[in-house]
Amino acid sequence: MRIARRTTGVVALALAAVACGGEDNNAPNPPAPVPIAEVSIIFGSFVSVKNATSNPAIDTIPAGSKVRWTWVNPGPVGTHNIRPTLGSPNFPGSADLSGTGTTFTTTFTTPGTYDYECTLHVVAFGMRGRVVVQ
Repeated sequence: MRIARRTTGVVALALAAVACGGEDNNAPNPPAPVPIAEVSIIFGSFVSVKNATSNPAIDTIPAGSKVRWTWVNPGPVGTHNIRPTLGSPNFPGSADLSGTGTTFTTTFTTPGTYDYECTLHVVAFGMRGRVVVQ
């Protein structure tokens, strides 16, 4: 009988400690998730998922955000790429992307206007886009 009361008291104290917080107020907050702008590559077009602009797809993002391009069309087999246009601030472009579901993601850390194109289809289809980083 005495052991049961003592055990119950210990459990009650443990539960009270947890209920009172028991957290480390000096622990850093986890970093906020990095926003991602989505651009679809649909046969002959870059299309902003956010606002449906196309050729040029135009997305405005905060500095430190990512842009992910995804080839979504099941159309003819071929390749596309994402490359900064001449005169635009430089950013790492993609290798040639081949096939539905292929993606390319890059982070834009410096404010500015970044123009890009698919060098394989800019003449035939006008495949262009713009990322405005604020």
